[in-house]
Amino acid sequence: MEIDALSALVCVVKEKSFSKAAVKMNLTQPAISKRIQNLENQLNVKLLERLQREIILTEAGQILYPHALNV
Repeated sequence: MEIDALSALVCVVKEKSFSKAAVKMNLTQPAISKRIQNLENQLNVKLLERLQREIILTEAGQILYPHALNV
């Protein structure tokens, strides 16, 4: 598990947007998406529900998020 991926998760949740998180982290939106996707693949769980205009944490995401904040 990479710190960069956890940072991306925290930023996406706080900003409620992959695009806004990318701007805040000085990355591209696809780079943010890839970090989240890699984290989900490593953990073998879906962390975020990507709805049309909303991003919400899944149950697994809700468990991981407080730990990611502490990292």
